[in-house]
Parts: sequence; structure tokens; C-alpha cells
Amino acid sequence: MPLELEDKKSVAKVLTTKAAAWRYEAEWRLLTMEGNKKVAFPGSLTGVIFGVKSTDENRKEVTDILGSSVAYSEAVLSDSKYGIEIRTIRN
Repeated sequence: MPLELEDKKSVAKVLTTKAAAWRYEAEWRLLTMEGNKKVAFPGSLTGVIFGVKSTDENRKEVTDILGSSVAYSEAVLSDSKYGIEIRTIRN
């Protein structure tokens, strides 16, 4: 393991740092060192975007927890360009 990952502060910095180019996503990252502890969410959750490699099992787990309280979308590989597209999933 690299030495910088042995320190909890360094690990937290790695897991919560995002390149400035992605700032528009307004993503929240929550981290707790206590595990299995409920924490207050710092804002209103309005939607979930499932990644290209998310499994049906992952999607079901999230939708079972959140129900219809949020909008769901999925990232899919684009057919017409190098990149991904975000498509709405009907609830």
C-alpha cells in the first residue's frame, strides 16, 4: 500500500477530490470512518444516474430504497460519438 494511503486524512482527500472539469455535476460525496452509521445528507436528493457498468442488482437495491422519490437516469455508451449519454428511466 502506498505510504500516503496509510493516513486517514490522505484517504479522505483521495476519495473526496474531484477534478475541476467535473464541477458542473454538483456531486456530493459522503464519507464516514465509523461504518454502518446513518448520517444526515447535506442536501435534497433529486435524482440518481446509474453508471454504464451498474448491474440490475445494484439498480434494484437503490430503487427499492428510494422508491419513486427521485428521478432515475442511466449512462449509456453513445452510438454516434466517443462518450456517454444520459437517458431517463421511466419509473
